[in-house]
Amino acid sequence: MAEAGWYPDPAGGEGYRYWDGDRWSAQTQLRPGGTSAAPGAGHDPSTPIVVKGSSDDDEDEPRAGLWSQVKGPVVIIAIVLVTIIALIWALMQLGVLGNRGPGPSNPTEFCPAVTDGNYSVDPHPRDGRVYGGELSYPQLGAPWSAPTVDGRVPFGRDVQTQTITIEQNYRPGQNWVASVLVGELIDGDGFQSPEAGMDMVARCIVGAFYGDSPVQREDVTRRPMVVDGREAFMLEMHLSFDVRGLQAKGETAIIIIVNTSGSKNSIYYASIPDNAQQYLPTARDLVNQLRVGG
Repeated sequence: MAEAGWYPDPAGGEGYRYWDGDRWSAQTQLRPGGTSAAPGAGHDPSTPIVVKGSSDDDEDEPRAGLWSQVKGPVVIIAIVLVTIIALIWALMQLGVLGNRGPGPSNPTEFCPAVTDGNYSVDPHPRDGRVYGGELSYPQLGAPWSAPTVDGRVPFGRDVQTQTITIEQNYRPGQNWVASVLVGELIDGDGFQSPEAGMDMVARCIVGAFYGDSPVQREDVTRRPMVVDGREAFMLEMHLSFDVRGLQAKGETAIIIIVNTSGSKNSIYYASIPDNAQQYLPTARDLVNQLRVGG
């Protein structure tokens, strides 16, 4: 067996390869390095020599360069997505998005304060109907009360109502009632049409009749309609609440705004507590019996 040393490349290539007595080196050189000088200054010829700038480093450098290029846009997209999600959440909390209408609050900052004008009552015919503004319905008999004035209706004047006491003295001196009423709506911004004024009137009614108690509103029916040949818009909604001392935890409310003449509008409003649902058909039947005039 040949001694260790440099020999002409047995593969036929130019130069010499080193034989260590067991295997040929991977390295070659043009001139033999002497019988005692092994390639690589003591490096095992069988061990691959990694040279700086080899393929491993070449792979890492493009990867680092690619991340530096996309890092900025990725961060911007993440910020935009977080902002959009936060905005959607805020709009849902305010009730702007979603199909359940306003959230559990009664905003009244844009609603008019009750004034003495709300209590004024115009003269009307005594023909067995209850009149408010230019709208009327057939007067209801017992157990409904006789028609009385109601000054709590936002934007309202000349309001007449009939009620049934459902819970008496749920708080000292306060009764919870089922009610129906008609009245005139004072002209103002948002009343160019019955539909245009509906959302504002509905929100203000919730704020005026339920005070600071949180109310969850769910719109059941929203549709245009015709009342006695006049343009009108109807909203039926269910209101959920938890009023201290009150057994009822919700009620159905019906609002109809009617363009009674020119720029004037009148309102029909009914509220029937959940623990008095036997009176809801009556409130709905009156919708078809509304008349304009008087």
